[in-house]
Amino acid sequence: MITINVRNDLLIIYILNDKSIKYRRFKINMNKFFKYLLFSLLILFFSCKQNQENDSLDLNNGLSEISDIIYTVPVILSQEFKDDNKISEWSNYNLVESNILVLANTIASYIRNDEGDIENQLNTLEKYLINLRRSEYPEIFNAPELVSRFKLLNVQITNTKIVLNEFNKIDLLNEFDKIFQYFNNCNNIMKYIVENKSIVID
Repeated sequence: MITINVRNDLLIIYILNDKSIKYRRFKINMNKFFKYLLFSLLILFFSCKQNQENDSLDLNNGLSEISDIIYTVPVILSQEFKDDNKISEWSNYNLVESNILVLANTIASYIRNDEGDIENQLNTLEKYLINLRRSEYPEIFNAPELVSRFKLLNVQITNTKIVLNEFNKIDLLNEFDKIFQYFNNCNNIMKYIVENKSIVID
């Protein structure tokens, strides 16, 4: 005699159906999750790609802006002027002048290709300039106006050293340009003193 337990069979069927429903719901939820994840990853991918293109564009624009490197050319006193006014014997000034010229001739390769030991050149120039400011000036040039100009030049060189690794090349070019402007101001003051043979009024 075979006995069928209908209640148990129905319970088992109900449990299986319930598990099947839960599984289908889980599967549907997971499908939605993966679709959302895939969509998010695609957005992230294209955003990163766009940022890279923008960075590359900015870099190219920056390079194009400095393709023509323009800065103030250092003004050099003539040898006759130096001889007539005892500047030829002013060794500290001559060392500053020669190092200004070295710096000016190195700027283009440094800005374009990061070539040259600019930091060492600035250190050397600063050292000679400090020596100049401490030295005995030729009598005709022992004027506060000239002393103050050399001090400004010294400060600008120090400031350029500080920002050397912080500024971009375009901004650095402006700082180097100021160095050459201040050096020219020093020379122009000396010319003015000689031409007028009087105290310079700022």
